[in-house]
Amino acid sequence: MNKTNVGLVEFAKSKLNLPTIYMLSGFGRRLTEAMIQKRIASGCTHTIKYKSIIRAGIGKYVYDCGGLIKGYLWETSPGVVGYNNPVGSDQNAKMMYKGAKVKGPIATMPDIKGLLVMTADLGHVGIYIGRDSAGNRQYIEASPAFSKWKVFQSNDTLRQWTYWAKYQWIDYIEEPVVQVVEKIVYVDKIVEVENPINAIFNDGRIEVTVKSIASK
Repeated sequence: MNKTNVGLVEFAKSKLNLPTIYMLSGFGRRLTEAMIQKRIASGCTHTIKYKSIIRAGIGKYVYDCGGLIKGYLWETSPGVVGYNNPVGSDQNAKMMYKGAKVKGPIATMPDIKGLLVMTADLGHVGIYIGRDSAGNRQYIEASPAFSKWKVFQSNDTLRQWTYWAKYQWIDYIEEPVVQVVEKIVYVDKIVEVENPINAIFNDGRIEVTVKSIASK
């Protein structure tokens, strides 16, 4: 595998900045009328009931909750998405939980970004993306709930999760910590400035501004 939990989180975050719409069976392609009609023809009661809302999203990137996660595996660029590669990865939320080797009740969830989280009936899945500045756990999900009808960020107040799981189709790695040391060359000497904002050299009083990119 070359897909990771860190990549899953970045992928999900990138969808927050794109126009998205929720429809069952969506996994990241642009919504068309033909796609809606196919769902209606299949007898999808949810699509039939909410077709006017869904139809207003034609042209947007379409996802359902599991499709957001599968899209990470299948997408080559926004809107250009394959299918079921690797073979067997076309799973719904319940199948994702069943296939996970490491999982448990939400009270035991470790603080690892990219874990999947599920509702009590295993009918809905989201992605844990870490904590906010106040220490509250944050998630990204695709859902019509709360009148969202798109990919959005949620938390434990907005949504109650019951289970967590490591997604079987990705590797879980430690998030890299980058220690940045900028090297500024001045005449015949090298000055190392760790995460600098401004550096003033007495020789000619040259002020150098360096933006820190250190992150975790």
